[in-house]
Amino acid sequence: MVNMITEQEAEKIELEFMDAMPEWRNYSKEKAEGLYKAWNHLWALMERENNFSNKLGSSILDWQIGNWAGDLTMVLHNAGLYNEVIKINEQILQIKWSSNRDDFYENAKRDIADAYADLGDIDKCYQLYEKYLVSSLLLISLHHQAVHRVVVLPMEVARSMVVVRPQLHRSRIPQHRRLKMLVTR
Repeated sequence: MVNMITEQEAEKIELEFMDAMPEWRNYSKEKAEGLYKAWNHLWALMERENNFSNKLGSSILDWQIGNWAGDLTMVLHNAGLYNEVIKINEQILQIKWSSNRDDFYENAKRDIADAYADLGDIDKCYQLYEKYLVSSLLLISLHHQAVHRVVVLPMEVARSMVVVRPQLHRSRIPQHRRLKMLVTR
């Protein structure tokens, strides 16, 4: 017999996320832990259903999973819970997104590497960025005000460069204040 997520289960998860969501940039450890607990309940449902996607068959949950994933990683990071950031982003990498949502995978990989840097493990951070860069052609996004240009370089050229990537944690803080440079080889 196939289990189905009940409306009651879906509503309970939604309320848990809503209750834990920080207001007015209150990125306290308590709020972060509340969101983390809600995510773990959602993940347990995904495990039970053996369905790691954003199509669980629940109109309440399906459209929110991506939003909750992004909000959770931002709040955990801002609360300094870097090990939890790593765990959640590893789970995000397991989710099959219904539409072409490569940005979830790319952001998760970057967030994992950045969390290791925040934990003080710069070598692990560099290793992960190297793995990320080697896994496909190097894609560098160059942002200049409102212009977005993409440059694709062959790996032999990319390996000889120093790549500077802005680390932007999805925060409501103005961009000029939240820009932190991470230099990798």
